[in-house]
Amino acid sequence: IDAFGNTKDRMSVDVVPQVSGKLIQTFIQDGAVVTNGQPLFLIDPSDYAAQVRRAEGAVAADRANAELSRITVERNQPLLEKQLISTEDFDTLKTRLDAAPAQLQADEAMLEQAQLNLSRCMITSSVAGVCSRRYVDDGNLVGAGQSRLTNIRSYDPMYVDFSVSEKYLPQIRAALAAGPVRIEIVPRGDTNIIEGTLDFVDNAVDLQTGTISLRGQAPNPDLKLWAQQFVQVRIFVDTIRDAVMVPEGSIQYGKLGPYLYVASKE
Repeated sequence: IDAFGNTKDRMSVDVVPQVSGKLIQTFIQDGAVVTNGQPLFLIDPSDYAAQVRRAEGAVAADRANAELSRITVERNQPLLEKQLISTEDFDTLKTRLDAAPAQLQADEAMLEQAQLNLSRCMITSSVAGVCSRRYVDDGNLVGAGQSRLTNIRSYDPMYVDFSVSEKYLPQIRAALAAGPVRIEIVPRGDTNIIEGTLDFVDNAVDLQTGTISLRGQAPNPDLKLWAQQFVQVRIFVDTIRDAVMVPEGSIQYGKLGPYLYVASKE
């Protein structure tokens, strides 16, 4: 079954910072090919490093206060037994001891958040793919969740979206039920054939066009396919064995479909 379609990137990710600050360094060029985890941009980490140190100090103070509260309760326990301090004063000391772990836990959470924000100053790629141009130059202030720095499209494997007439739907479904369905992709103006597989059939027929939407995918490690390319697609759903081949020009078309004349000995 022959069809026409367009290539589509498997993933498209807008790179947006999770923290605000001044963009101080860019590690990629426009249109760069990047790998998953590769550094892309660096936001000034000075303020976030200071927040980490402040949170570390708070955690250290909480641990010291917790230890002091424990020692104080242990020292006052004998005094309570001898009724040298009031029960109310001892309860106050014990409450401080009980509250110390909660304060420590809260400040440890603040430390984790500060460390997380510091790590987010280094922006890395979450996918392997091809970058668009850079939208922000070094030295500009960028906002968390607001400034779009670049876009990355994942090109391996590459998707291909196309449609065929609904009359082919039974054949395609039967072929998918039997196993992987092979497709061939040929970019416009090219003669190289790229093999892939059919991996998606839409759940409804388009009422206006009478077609069914399909999607295939093909490996694209050498980036031979680019997003939004116009391509020709051939789907292999069945093999007709012992077929009689005739010249295409000999076939006529009538109300009942294609036919031809045979010149016999008579």
